[in-house]
Amino acid sequence: MKVLSGWKEIASYLQSSVRTVQRWERTEGLPVQRHRHSQRATVYALPSQVDEWLRQRNLPTTDRIQGEMAQQLVELRAPTKRQRSAHKGNSRSIRQ
Repeated sequence: MKVLSGWKEIASYLQSSVRTVQRWERTEGLPVQRHRHSQRATVYALPSQVDEWLRQRNLPTTDRIQGEMAQQLVELRAPTKRQRSAHKGNSRSIRQ
């Protein structure tokens, strides 16, 4: 089983910079392991786990797509501020 040892090797595998890969670990859940030593830790990752993370990260899920479509529909249906104020003005004149 191949192991990606260290930030540079993980970054090279992902064709990104070390800082970007470190940020992905921190903010997006890039699966990176640490082997603890007495003072520091060795960072490593398994290519199979990284590949699965990439696959899940790049594929939109059905829930996310449905949520985005629902939000777009709400935005399309929502009246603008001008339409709301025009509507209020019309309803007052009708009642009087």
